[in-house]
Amino acid sequence: DLLRFNLRNLMRIVNVDEERLRMILAGLRSLNPRPGNLIGGSEAQGIEPDLLVRLDDGRLVVSLNESIMPRLRINPYYRALYYKLKRESSDATMMGERLSEARNVIRNLGSRFDTLLKVGEAVVRHQSDFFVQGERGLKPLLLKDIAEELEFNESTISRAVAGKYIMCPS
Repeated sequence: DLLRFNLRNLMRIVNVDEERLRMILAGLRSLNPRPGNLIGGSEAQGIEPDLLVRLDDGRLVVSLNESIMPRLRINPYYRALYYKLKRESSDATMMGERLSEARNVIRNLGSRFDTLLKVGEAVVRHQSDFFVQGERGLKPLLLKDIAEELEFNESTISRAVAGKYIMCPS
């Protein structure tokens, strides 16, 4: 009746006169049908896992999610330009420093992903029952345990796992 705007039936159902019903309907029209959009937006944000765990012939295998890893490399044009400048003059120092910095960034990023993978593998080793049996297989595990096993500082482990997600078999 409300969708069809059948006032007679609505007046009977809610036991009000037409004027009061029109006021009620005006109040309903003023309401926001999606009030949560005012807070968090209209689109849900998905989570992209950093690590993937899968069962392979009864073994748990941990891998990096390739889709989140940036594909960084040094532009061949600039590398070639640097070597050309280096051969022709001694004025290639600044460009060489920038290329060296770029290589370091790429290497450090790779090291960060290597650390994440090592930590993920250690967690999966310690919590293998959880990944196979579910919640009842979960055991206490401290950052300290992983740090000692991998010979890293606890703060390194903490930074490596902060805001990270693992997608695992259900």
